[in-house]
Amino acid sequence: MGRIYLVILLLVLADAALARQANYARLTGHANYNFGTWSAGDGNQSYTMMACAASSNYRDAFPDPPPTRNPPALQLNYDYKLSANSAVAGHYLFLNGDDSLTGNTRIPVQFYHQDIKVGTDNELLADDTWDLHNHTGQFRNCGNGDNSALEIVLLQDDMEMVQAGNYRAQFTASLQGGTSGTNLSTERFRVSISVSQVVQVTGLQDMDLGSWSGSGDIAVDETFCVYSNNTTAGYNISISSTYQDAGGNFRLMNTDQSAMVPYQLSFLDAVAGTGTAVSTAALSGQGSNTSSNCAGADNAKLSILVTAADMQAVPGDAYSDTITLVVAPL
Repeated sequence: MGRIYLVILLLVLADAALARQANYARLTGHANYNFGTWSAGDGNQSYTMMACAASSNYRDAFPDPPPTRNPPALQLNYDYKLSANSAVAGHYLFLNGDDSLTGNTRIPVQFYHQDIKVGTDNELLADDTWDLHNHTGQFRNCGNGDNSALEIVLLQDDMEMVQAGNYRAQFTASLQGGTSGTNLSTERFRVSISVSQVVQVTGLQDMDLGSWSGSGDIAVDETFCVYSNNTTAGYNISISSTYQDAGGNFRLMNTDQSAMVPYQLSFLDAVAGTGTAVSTAALSGQGSNTSSNCAGADNAKLSILVTAADMQAVPGDAYSDTITLVVAPL
């Protein structure tokens, strides 16, 4: 019986030695990140999230290099991917987190991954697809520093095209490694940003009234684009000029300001039709909230009318005025 007992004890000790080895893979460090509030002119936004990508044949937290072990402690390869936890494929942030939204109510997100230990280039990640670079994991807890760098990028051009509001989405980072190469570890995290209200005027040019022939009225239109990223694309517009009088009347002045020609100014939030006469009060309009340049199609118009009777009453000279437009979200 004593010999049988001794054999059993040796087997238990051998099993305990083997138990130190493990098919170990663990991803830690991904956390929620809020970019804050983005306003027009802030440019692209990026943030690099550092994490520990551990993949080894031991579950122990070793330094690098590890102490002598039998079998040797090895840092093993791993794969990495980034998946969207949303109802649609692709990496997006959604207005108020509603992943059923499309068009100008979601912001594309770019994710780039780099293995600091191996020194690979940043690789743009496709949704729910294992990346192509080689990676070397560390021992548990990454004793010599985090080795996984995930860069999150939001492009200015994309944020200029969406409605104002709060955008967010949740993602899952996945690591696959360990002795078998198939041990899976995942972490969920949220990315968010607030887009402030933006209004923008583009395509507005000087209005050349030309030379008066001595008869007939002069009428000139100037079309342009107004972009407003609120839900209705609504905006207020205040229009004034250098030589406008206290009553809101618009005037062209000659060079030495010794003579003036009155003119009528009207505004329309369309390019066809008759506009509303401009005075001192602000006017409202509805622009575009899907394209900052209105997709190349103007959506507003200024019209100037100078009557023949008014031009006949002043001496021949060069007359001008400077018109200022101030546009604000509605």
